[in-house]
Amino acid sequence: MAVVVAGMAAFSAALVVEQPCCATLRHMYESQPARLADSPSISHAHFGRRVGSSDDYKNLELVAATPLHSCAPLRADLTGKIALVRRGDCNFAYKVLQAQHAHAKAVIVMDNHARPRNE
Repeated sequence: MAVVVAGMAAFSAALVVEQPCCATLRHMYESQPARLADSPSISHAHFGRRVGSSDDYKNLELVAATPLHSCAPLRADLTGKIALVRRGDCNFAYKVLQAQHAHAKAVIVMDNHARPRNE
């Protein structure tokens, strides 16, 4: 399972990841249509397997986990989808474990606090 840690992420009920990567996104902002903006800074994730081929994650549906904090079992089957979870309340490994139990293909952990665009 690939893991990406992101800054405050904007999402609708479902997004499609078109350009996946294997890094930590530090800044992610809303724009229209919903997509990455302002060229986020990145660094490698500290756990989870690296994305071998971006094609493995291309055009997968991005679904907000329920509950969003993912510190309890997720209520939906996320088979073949990317789980979007919010940082905080429990550690990243536990959040990823909940997504694995829901059969998610990958996890994006978004920040739980908005940050100014210049940070």
